[in-house]
Amino acid sequence: MPIQPRRVAQLCCLLGMFASVCAGQAPKRESKSDDAAELLAKVQKYAAILGEAQAALDNKKPEMARSRLLSTDPKLRGWEFEHLLRKSKEERVRWGLPGKLEGRVSQVKFADNERVVLARRGSEVESGEVSIWDFVNEKVTPLDFPPGYYVALAVSRDGNLIAAAGRTGKVTVWDVEKGKIVQQYSGHNPDPKITSTSKEFLRVGSLDFSPDGKRMVSGAVGVAGITKTHALKVWSIETGKDLITVAGEHQEGKGRPISSVCFSPDGKTIASGGFDGAITLWDAESGKELRKIRGPLINVPCLEFSPDGKRLACGSFNSAVWDVDSGKQLTRLNGYPKPVSSLAFSRDGKRLITGGWDRTVRIWDSDTGVELMLLGTLKNRVSSVAISPDGKSIAAGGPEGRAIPVPTVWSHGTQ
Repeated sequence: MPIQPRRVAQLCCLLGMFASVCAGQAPKRESKSDDAAELLAKVQKYAAILGEAQAALDNKKPEMARSRLLSTDPKLRGWEFEHLLRKSKEERVRWGLPGKLEGRVSQVKFADNERVVLARRGSEVESGEVSIWDFVNEKVTPLDFPPGYYVALAVSRDGNLIAAAGRTGKVTVWDVEKGKIVQQYSGHNPDPKITSTSKEFLRVGSLDFSPDGKRMVSGAVGVAGITKTHALKVWSIETGKDLITVAGEHQEGKGRPISSVCFSPDGKTIASGGFDGAITLWDAESGKELRKIRGPLINVPCLEFSPDGKRLACGSFNSAVWDVDSGKQLTRLNGYPKPVSSLAFSRDGKRLITGGWDRTVRIWDSDTGVELMLLGTLKNRVSSVAISPDGKSIAAGGPEGRAIPVPTVWSHGTQ
């Protein structure tokens, strides 16, 4: 009975594997590094085509831009693809705050898909404020927050609670449905003798709501060397009582305050970044330290978990994405010229949106660290970026310098 060709192929394969074993060699397999290199090459090619499409749009050639965009691999397409495609159809993709309402906006957060919450720092002659900007209808509504110098802002996942804080060390929570303040909290300064005008007074520099909206984490920004602090606090929205207090220094022996805090998507973990460059993970129920991530070794002004909670992105002079479980660095944002002051994951986790000291808002592939698009440039440093709940709009603002930046929204889905 003749041997079938398929059987011959199987025998040859087995003989080849046997020969490799005899020679002390394992059968060849594609390595993870090969897969990573292939993905990197594909993403780089995709980014290059996006650049060509953008150049075509700049040269008033929308048809050429659409042709280049539609030649890309559908599996790699993301927010930037939809944005440029909409732009090629000459549809409106950008909103700016009306000129007479410009302000020193330190933080932006989406309340819903068509409204952005703005926190203003204020100035020597004008108090800061918190307001809601309906960018589609170009309407700004100030909220009745106490006068202050606001540098920290948070919005609950359902958009009903807004919290803001700053130089006064007091966190104020506003209920959107009730239209009033429902909670005020202050507790980062353990020494009552230290007044809000003192150089040793601890300001609240970062805030985040738990996913269920029942808790708030706040981080104190103080003066290096001041060791008697309540650097991180978790408290109840309903009662205003302390649930967790992390006293002392962010990293033992460094005397550095906390510069950023955030809850994980499941609400079980809190991440904090410090002026010491370390990232610390805490148990959100007990306050117990879980682990430290080496971090960028310099200030960490912003942190965010990926939507699945498996990765943690940090903005700094050398921004990176870390594996939460192992603490290993997965990728860096390659070639970024200036420090990142704010970042946000896209809703599918495939993209990172960053704002930085170079005044730009950029979009990155979160797996490879390849820059995909320079979305826009403000008048001065970008201190805050945010993405809408439906993932179709990006907002940015910044307070630095004499030039007053215009808060901006870019979108590919808002009419």
